[in-house]
Amino acid sequence: MKIQDKDFYYGVALAQIADYPTFTSINRVTEKDGLYQINDDIRILIKYSTADNGEWRFTFRKDDFEELHYYECFIVLICSGNTICLLSHEDINEILDTNIDASQWVSVTYPDKGQMRVNGSLGPLSHTVAHNAFPREILGTVIKKQEEISWPPFSKLNFYWQPPSLIFSSEDRRLDLVDDLDRVLGLFDLLDSVTSEKDVTVYFGLTTISHIWDAWTDVNLEKIENHIKYDLEFDGFNVEIERITDVICPQTKKQDIPCNTEFLWKLKISALNEEEDLEIDVEPEIGCVTKRFPKLVVSNGEPVCS
Repeated sequence: MKIQDKDFYYGVALAQIADYPTFTSINRVTEKDGLYQINDDIRILIKYSTADNGEWRFTFRKDDFEELHYYECFIVLICSGNTICLLSHEDINEILDTNIDASQWVSVTYPDKGQMRVNGSLGPLSHTVAHNAFPREILGTVIKKQEEISWPPFSKLNFYWQPPSLIFSSEDRRLDLVDDLDRVLGLFDLLDSVTSEKDVTVYFGLTTISHIWDAWTDVNLEKIENHIKYDLEFDGFNVEIERITDVICPQTKKQDIPCNTEFLWKLKISALNEEEDLEIDVEPEIGCVTKRFPKLVVSNGEPVCS
């Protein structure tokens, strides 16, 4: 069989889906190009653009949406060999009218180190799209392998300028601090180490009703603080972490504040200097917590996961 361009581009997306830990099955739905059913109950429509000018445009027609009704569905936009933009059903309804017969368009751009910006026939999407949204948001269930790099079960994460001035909240156990702070605050722009020496201070609060997390002990607090450091330092940021909540319960005089009470940290985030950005290029030992390719640091002469 002769190989066509679409085989390469569809293959890029399908390979990433097939490699995801929660993937179970993939099937063609109809003869329509790019339409697939994932894990029995999710449908995706893949489109690709071969443009190389920094903007990728995609054409949509009414029949593109006919087989997506009544399913959880996503649009997967392959932006040449650069990135994959994932749009939910809600995103599409914001930028396209799926009920009209006329052809419509979607465009994707992104600045250096920034998230994707999406425009459509009805106007711009109200939020940026993270590069790692695909395939995470399609197959995003936390499984055993991901537990150590996820926030606690049944947790709520709150970000403040200064409590109670809330920036945003999330219950996503696999929330990426850099991606979401960049989406909301423009973190990369604020902390461009080439043009600025600014730092950004935000307050981070977390609660969980998980029975596994009963009290804010030093062990539990350090788990959260290590997670914060790892998320930020992996993407090139320094973070100074200060505990704001008193760890001692005023009533019991013990360190037994329940985890269903919000614990608050102050995070002072700054760009990592080049001379500080030292990584050891060795394979991590089995049992280390990994997220993408982990950064290793030296502790007492031994490499350990940071």
